[in-house]
Amino acid sequence: MSSDIELLESNFDVLVTSFPELILSWRSEVDQKLCAFIKDIKTLGIDLSRCENPLNLAIAGFTCSDCRSSTGSLKYPAVIMHPCARSHRLSYRSKYEGDEKLVEEWTMSASWNDYGSVSFDADYAKTMADIVRMCGLDPEITTTSEMEELRPIFECISCHDAHEGRCMMTWSRAVCQLL
Repeated sequence: MSSDIELLESNFDVLVTSFPELILSWRSEVDQKLCAFIKDIKTLGIDLSRCENPLNLAIAGFTCSDCRSSTGSLKYPAVIMHPCARSHRLSYRSKYEGDEKLVEEWTMSASWNDYGSVSFDADYAKTMADIVRMCGLDPEITTTSEMEELRPIFECISCHDAHEGRCMMTWSRAVCQLL
């Protein structure tokens, strides 16, 4: 980019007016990538044909190969903003050339998951399917919101201690305990 070009606030008017559409388009593209990951769930014997949006399923979780998502499996929509999915890799050779490479280096950011750090978490899905079934629900259609509304509490039998008492946890914490 030449330094002798004068940038005015009005140069960004087109971008400002089209920003909502750009966001919707980007979000749709990322959602499609995430849904493509979830198709791997068929190997677990889960049929998604009755599901409206697989991203909202209680069993849908994602993992990060860079940070191993220390807080547990990444859920939708939080996975969209996971920092590793957008991070620029100084140690990697850029996938881009020309202007795209310049933008990546200048913003220190890559297109969403271009370096493949986020993927479907099959272990989470399998374990969560068991938890959903323990609640008497169908893992092929039960959403995260439905599990939140139900608010089931689980006891970890192996963590029981005569002095400390019983280890009780929410459904979302129980899956972390079992993985």
